[in-house]
Amino acid sequence: MGDAIDLVISVCATTHAAVWARGAPNILRHIEAGAYTVVVPDDDLPLFRSLTPPGIEVVPESRHVGAIAPLLRAAIPAGSGGRFGWYLQQFIKLGAVIQAPCETVLIWDADAIPLRPLRFLDAAGRLLYYTSHERHDPYFDAIERLLGLAPSHSASFVAQCFPVRTRLARSFAAEVERRSGRPWFEAIIGAIDFSLKSGFSEYETLGTYLAHAHPGGMAFHTGEWLRHGSAAAGGIARFDAATEAWLARRFDHASFEIWDRPYATAGHWRRLGARLRPSRWMR
Repeated sequence: MGDAIDLVISVCATTHAAVWARGAPNILRHIEAGAYTVVVPDDDLPLFRSLTPPGIEVVPESRHVGAIAPLLRAAIPAGSGGRFGWYLQQFIKLGAVIQAPCETVLIWDADAIPLRPLRFLDAAGRLLYYTSHERHDPYFDAIERLLGLAPSHSASFVAQCFPVRTRLARSFAAEVERRSGRPWFEAIIGAIDFSLKSGFSEYETLGTYLAHAHPGGMAFHTGEWLRHGSAAAGGIARFDAATEAWLARRFDHASFEIWDRPYATAGHWRRLGARLRPSRWMR
């Protein structure tokens, strides 16, 4: 297989169902892989099976959650609202990759839509990583507590997707357990400052570990991606074929996060975007 991705894993909930319904066909079209899976809450299986095209397996999150959910819920302070789900989906991704019975997995965020064919392997056989300007200090504080590692690059690995060799993901889990003497998920929960709204990133943590422990296996993607997909399209409901084709002229993929404020029309964004520097478009 040309791009050497054995499995694409996404995690989705009803808050991103509309984006998933629009983006799932693009995942099949633009990301070459041996298999595709989306992990969803057990109660939402019927909904997502109706929204998901053939070729993507819809599986219940209970297959991956195990003992993680009660430990995580107990650690998050009362009144944190929806942060339980935000943290849980990160642990589901990590667990799914660690347990995957294949060589290479691509984690793909369910609120991101590929706009054109993507590749994740360079000519030297290294996995290609998109980056951003996220640089959220609490993520690195948690990494320091967990692994004793400093940031490895000026850019961030928080970029809506993350390819990884499963043997290296298991090596990461083993290192966390060696240092902490606890199961990897318990150690991560213990390293997070839950008084913060966002105290952990699975992408930043895995990326930092790989950059220190296995730097020869990674390279950085030169393609650009768009953080403000909702603003660009006027909301996911307005993300039509014309807007998609227009965005694909510049960007590899676009994110449609629920906090992103849509403009009234895509035309407004096009007029505004023509005057913006590229660094203002993407992360």
